[in-house]
Amino acid sequence: MVIKKLLRSLEKCQVVGFYDKKLVEDIVSTIKYDGKK
Repeated sequence: MVIKKLLRSLEKCQVVGFYDKKLVEDIVSTIKYDGKK
């Protein structure tokens, strides 16, 4: 699933100690988009 892949890359960012703002926005919009389906 796409969200799992995004969350995994988000976890990697967390380990590094920062969030890629663009990545977070992508995840949020993906979750919203999936919620509409």
